[in-house]
Amino acid sequence: MKFNRGLVKLLAGPGIVVAVVIAALGLATDVRPPGLLAGWLVAGLTDYTWTWTRPRPPAAEGA
Repeated sequence: MKFNRGLVKLLAGPGIVVAVVIAALGLATDVRPPGLLAGWLVAGLTDYTWTWTRPRPPAAEGA
């Protein structure tokens, strides 16, 4: 399945807002599940930063 980049960007904003609202409502009930999600977020952002933002060495020619 391949979605149009514009559609993904259009739906990302409202999706983030809804996720924050759900997490905020969940904090009123129990702090553990949102805490787990926050840990997962930190792990994912750390992986993204280390994996995708580092400069890559140029590919060897003829390989």
